Amino acid sequence: AGLLTAWAWGVSRLIDVMEIDGAVLDPLAVGVSGCSRFGKAALIAGAFDDRMALTVPNEPGMGGLASLKMAPVIEPEGEPVRNIVQYEPWFSTQNFEPFIDATEKLPLDTHEVAGLIAPRGLVVLDNPYIEHLVPKSGYGAAMATREIYKTLGAEDAFSYLGNVEDGNHCHWKPEFVDPLSRNLDKFLLKMDGVTTGDIDALPEGTVDMGAWIEWETPEL
Repeated sequence: AGLLTAWAWGVSRLIDVMEIDGAVLDPLAVGVSGCSRFGKAALIAGAFDDRMALTVPNEPGMGGLASLKMAPVIEPEGEPVRNIVQYEPWFSTQNFEPFIDATEKLPLDTHEVAGLIAPRGLVVLDNPYIEHLVPKSGYGAAMATREIYKTLGAEDAFSYLGNVEDGNHCHWKPEFVDPLSRNLDKFLLKMDGVTTGDIDALPEGTVDMGAWIEWETPEL
């Protein structure tokens, strides 16, 4: 396993402890968040533990939500895919090494990992200004993830927020306050009548998904 899987395992063990006495901390009202490398870890933690009520990856970049198949094509000047195992072993080096220069041969992509979170709450906080974060590939994977949520009838449980003015890495963005507060109310405090499911991105941080999604979203 890579580092992200190990960190996600640690988060699950923390929830195990919460379950010992649910009167202290409600193990079914837990959210996980982090920025940059910890945004990658938060995404994996939410994907592999279905007790996580809300997952909030912030600027997760390569090795996080950024599409491994899109990034080399649409953002060749961004962080290279090989960094997933050669900069830090975010993924399993043994299993991923054969694909670092041939991601088109991967049998899956990051939206399928993020889709494991559905129909639970998922809020992606992104930064369209930093090319190294391959934000267009992150947007692309996010929109593909949204199709999974649609399939499950849970479109309002997925939010993507990338329409921000501050382009500094991991700086808190005031544009996140309102939509994130509503997600906290809905998924952690279990409040009724709360509207979520915001999709708000700067045009320069988006990509035409028609060139990438060749399937029809089914209804289950």
